Amino acid sequence: MEEKVLRCDACGEKIRECDVCGKGLGGIESIICFADGEHHFCSKECMEAFLDDSVMEAETYLDDV
Repeated sequence: MEEKVLRCDACGEKIRECDVCGKGLGGIESIICFADGEHHFCSKECMEAFLDDSVMEAETYLDDV
C-alpha cells in the first residue's frame, strides 16, 4: 500500500507537524503556511509564539550617506 504524504496547498511542501508545538497536522484541515513554506503552524497562537521568539527589537539611527 502506498504511503500518503500531507502537502501544503500554498507551497507544496511535505508537512508532518507544527513547527512550534510539534502537534501532528494529519487531522487538521487548515494550517498556516509562513514564509513560502519555511514554517507551518497548527494555529495563530503557535505562529505568534514563533514570532515572539524570533523578533529582535532594534533601534534606528541617522547615517551620513
